[in-house]
Amino acid sequence: MSNENDKVLTVIAPEYFPRISTLARVLAADVVVWADTFSFSKQCAMNRTRIKTVTGPEWLTVPVLHQGKARFKDIEIDPEHHWRHNHCKTLLVNYMNSPYYSFSNLNWTR
Repeated sequence: MSNENDKVLTVIAPEYFPRISTLARVLAADVVVWADTFSFSKQCAMNRTRIKTVTGPEWLTVPVLHQGKARFKDIEIDPEHHWRHNHCKTLLVNYMNSPYYSFSNLNWTR
C-alpha cells in the first residue's frame, strides 16, 4: 500500500549533455539530488558528449583544469579555450535541418 508521503528520489551524476533516460528520471522524481560531490573523471560524460555528424560521430569536450583526484564541484572550466562557439557552430551545422530544430528557440551564434 502506498503512503501519500512516499517520494520518488533520483540521484543524478553531472553530465555535459544529459541522456534522455536521465531527463526522464528527473521528470519522474519528486526529489532530485545533483551529485556534484562525485569524483571527476576525464573522458567521461561529465565534460563531454558524442554527437552524430554528417561525417560520423564527433566528441564535444568542455576543456577543464584538472589535477589529480577532485570532486566534480571543484573542477573549473579552462578559460583559455573558446569551446562554446565551436560547440554551438557544430550543433548548428549538424542539426539545423533536423525535425523540431526550429522549436529549439536557441541562438547558436552567440
